[in-house]
Amino acid sequence: MVGLLLAALLLASWAVAVWFARPGTPPHILISVALCWACAAAVPVLLPLDIESANNGGSVVPPLVWRLIYWTALLLGWLGSEGLLAELAAGEFSAAARMRTAVRANLILFGGAALLAVGAALYLLVSLRLSPAALGEIAVTLVDGCGVLRLALLLGEGLVALPRAVWREAEPRARLRQLCYELGSLEARRARAALRLRRVIAQVRLFPPFSSPSPPLTASPCCR
Repeated sequence: MVGLLLAALLLASWAVAVWFARPGTPPHILISVALCWACAAAVPVLLPLDIESANNGGSVVPPLVWRLIYWTALLLGWLGSEGLLAELAAGEFSAAARMRTAVRANLILFGGAALLAVGAALYLLVSLRLSPAALGEIAVTLVDGCGVLRLALLLGEGLVALPRAVWREAEPRARLRQLCYELGSLEARRARAALRLRRVIAQVRLFPPFSSPSPPLTASPCCR
């Protein structure tokens, strides 16, 4: 039963991701988004079943499933999203070159975070004499706290405005109107840039190398 529920959530997440995705979105980005959404939706769906079965003396959801859901959402949501954003922003033509650019762009961020985490772990282990198991609990608490903080920031207007913006992105007519407006704005910017370019070219042509013809080249006496 758990497998069927997870498969249904994954298919539903994939359908929603494909529906809201812009044309030309790479498949690996859709897969990452669908997996994150499926993991997020699996918690409120499976948790009541697991609690009910635990009250009756058993457990429907194995602990391995909970670990897979947690770590998949953590790695794809926190680490994978930054890499995918950097890959989309890269200007290279091949997928391998875009991936290398994304790794270089996120190396400083992830490297600095890793150094801070290692320093904090050494401080807790040496100074406060905490056990490695306690470090894992502290790390999980910090990650969950950051997630709850983001959820609190989305409450109110953000909880309504963000889904509304995503929903309107999937409306073809609204998207066409937005693109027409952006096209007109870009055309006006292009016209202004072309006018500035013509002025610069006219000013450059006023300089002596362009205003007077160059003297003809003559052979040197030593070359005659």
